[in-house]
Amino acid sequence: MKKFILSSAIIFALSFSVSQAQDYKNALGLRAGFPSGLTFKHFFTGDAALEIIAGRSWGYRGFMITGLYEKHKNAFDVTGLYWFYGGGAHVGSFDGYYYNYGHRNKNFYKGYYYSERVIVIGIDAILGIEYKLKDVPFTLGLDLKPSFDIYPFGYGDIDGGLTVRYTFK
Repeated sequence: MKKFILSSAIIFALSFSVSQAQDYKNALGLRAGFPSGLTFKHFFTGDAALEIIAGRSWGYRGFMITGLYEKHKNAFDVTGLYWFYGGGAHVGSFDGYYYNYGHRNKNFYKGYYYSERVIVIGIDAILGIEYKLKDVPFTLGLDLKPSFDIYPFGYGDIDGGLTVRYTFK
């Protein structure tokens, strides 16, 4: 009897979490922030998604690809409004002069001044809120995305973004 009650409770909890999830499977759109560019989100389960951001960094004159694993939870009991949080990694290529200038040339004093292309690898976190518009296949999102470049040297930053996506199954 205890196993039946425990199994029933687990099934109920799982079905509740799936019913509280986003009502789309895939979304493609644009992100304004750092980086600015294309974004694609795919839900593996009702509340877990993979987001890929491929975009340009205007300040550092470069390109970056970021992959993020995200969890989504209903926000304020509002239909279509979700908090999301998660983490992942990025890889990018930037103009060395602008990359160092953006970091206030602090790396010049350490002997790491780059005058050509710089390859950057790092880790990311994300925290945001997203709203799935009712009766139209679009979402609007706002996020904060802290990042930390591990290679070629340690540098952290917190950036934000505004996202508009077209949703499809």
